Amino acid sequence: MPGVRHTSIPRLETGIPGFDVLSDGGLPAGRLTVVVGAAGTGKTVLAMQIALNAAHRGQGVVYVCFEENPQEGVANLRSFEWQGSVGLETRIRFVASTLADDATTASTSNLSELLAAVEAHVKELNAAWVILDGLDSLLAMLMDPLAERREIYRLKRWLQRTRLGCIVTAKERDDGGLYEIGQIDGLLPFAADCVIRLRASAQERTLQRFIRIQKFRGGASLGGDYPFCIGPGGLSVDCAGLS
Repeated sequence: MPGVRHTSIPRLETGIPGFDVLSDGGLPAGRLTVVVGAAGTGKTVLAMQIALNAAHRGQGVVYVCFEENPQEGVANLRSFEWQGSVGLETRIRFVASTLADDATTASTSNLSELLAAVEAHVKELNAAWVILDGLDSLLAMLMDPLAERREIYRLKRWLQRTRLGCIVTAKERDDGGLYEIGQIDGLLPFAADCVIRLRASAQERTLQRFIRIQKFRGGASLGGDYPFCIGPGGLSVDCAGLS
């Protein structure tokens, strides 16, 4: 019921207008949240907005870029009117993925080295969040269903130990399937504790955007599709009457 908290697991506030109402307080700590959507639906905007809001609250964030370099990540963050006066470089650490760039060597790679590097940054910043933007691009290169499964569950075990909030973004096709996720299409959201789906559709020359919390293991959330918009100040969810 709106206005009644059912929280059964620790949550980390996102600060996104309307979203923390839908999620009954935020995203789960120490668990895996996957944000999926087609190109242009706002996955990276959502992730970066959560990072900046966390920085405003004094929380550190380690932001791993799989498809862009850290300089592009900083430029994207500053392209919105949400920058504020918080020390961007001191509380948000953009990190480039150090994993292999080709399928031949990626097939023998794993997340251990990356997570060790991320954990060092987490300790330095006393971070509360880790964001893996575009992790699906790595999983696509593994070319091995067993390796894909191993790396996803390696990440989950690491989160259980570190108790961090973790957001992974992944691309989705128009038919609802994930792009090029190895041999096990859909394993990433299946293994996730929380799944957020973003979609956009053109209606009478207007782009309409919707967000849905499709899955929230171990906690309450409001289901259904809710409209949201992306403006100069970032993403805002319309959940009028639910707060």
